[in-house]
Amino acid sequence: LSALSALRSGAGLVRAATLESNFVPIQTIAPEAICVLWSDAADDLSHYDAVAVGPGLGTGKEAREILRKVLSTYDGPLVIDADGLNTIAGGGFDELISAAKADIIMTPHAAEAARLLGTETGSLSRKELAERITEKYGCVCVSKGSGSVVTAPDGSEYVNSTGNPGMATPGSGDVLTGVI
Repeated sequence: LSALSALRSGAGLVRAATLESNFVPIQTIAPEAICVLWSDAADDLSHYDAVAVGPGLGTGKEAREILRKVLSTYDGPLVIDADGLNTIAGGGFDELISAAKADIIMTPHAAEAARLLGTETGSLSRKELAERITEKYGCVCVSKGSGSVVTAPDGSEYVNSTGNPGMATPGSGDVLTGVI
């Protein structure tokens, strides 16, 4: 879904770095996307204009290694969503994120945001979640949900008052990742 939405929103070339077992499903939904093995893509991320990490990643040892590699070597726009956020919430990434040269955009829903901050889901407003994530990680945060809040390290904040109930469908966050 991320690859397809990146293509549909105007990206000229989209590569999906993944396991070979994912090639057929990705090529079925987004035949214009180029599937590459993560092991091949990881050697040189410098030729990518933007990178998204998280959707379909998992949270195991390999996911942690991929996230570490991206955070330590990539220096362009980096969107972190889904399992990328859950992997960060598992611990051990704060220093890497602080030292990262990438322009990081995190896109958590309420439960992911609570895990990143070590709080209970529902204990903070969407605005408070976004502000605290931006402060903690020095990144742009898109706190997803009805009235999504976007916060940036320069102190700017935006609220998206548009949307509809169809956006509460599983996978819509992956689509947002591709669009960003």
